[in-house]
Amino acid sequence: MSTNYLKIKKKYIKLGIRKGQSLYITADFGKIVNKRLLSKKILNLHFNAINEIIGKNGTIIVPTATLNLCNTKKIFDPNLTQSFNMGVFSEFVRKKEKAKRSFHALWSVSAIGRLASYFTKNISKHAFGYDSIWTRLINKNALSLHIGVDPRKSISIVHYTELMAGVPYRYTKSFNNLVKKNNKIVKTTFFHFCVIDEKKIIRDGNIKIFKNFKNKYKIKKINFDNGKVILFPLKKFYEINLKFLKDNPYAWTRKVLN
Repeated sequence: MSTNYLKIKKKYIKLGIRKGQSLYITADFGKIVNKRLLSKKILNLHFNAINEIIGKNGTIIVPTATLNLCNTKKIFDPNLTQSFNMGVFSEFVRKKEKAKRSFHALWSVSAIGRLASYFTKNISKHAFGYDSIWTRLINKNALSLHIGVDPRKSISIVHYTELMAGVPYRYTKSFNNLVKKNNKIVKTTFFHFCVIDEKKIIRDGNIKIFKNFKNKYKIKKINFDNGKVILFPLKKFYEINLKFLKDNPYAWTRKVLN
């Protein structure tokens, strides 16, 4: 298990992380280190190593989504509500004193760094629409960093690309959520991009989409203890995938039932 700070830092530099970068990070440290040994110390080592490399002009962004609040009366408080199934690293970043969180009851992100406000302030109410986090990540040439996570299983920008490509099996659905804003509890409408009929769609787990992407772009990856760490530009993934979905509108699916 890598607990040596310099060793961890050198690994990330070898991967291609540099000063001033904006990094959208999805992580499962249980796939990197033994879960019994996973601790706040390990998370700190990795966070500090990455943060030191990207420096004062860089930004770390993590998903802090709360899709468990869909169709519930639970209150979304951006300062207190825990993310749901986003992993311990996302929660670790969210709880940091300088972290900022976007105001979206279904799909928020938390960010630390020079562009933290840009990635979180006045975000679209549509989880995957124009001026959502995905628009902003692309505009700033952010990189997608996957720590111990197969990007094929954790690349949510796929749904933004589906919306932009106009795929025929999804639609925009509204959700009314209770949120805490300016110390008041109010009902606010948010939007998500949902499958029209889940019973008719058999997913393929992004297999075709990632096969096409890797055929056209060489992603960077390194072995890291028990797992892998992978890095690639979100803009490049978006551009390649957008063309693929325009030519193959059902590429995200394995089968569509009549």
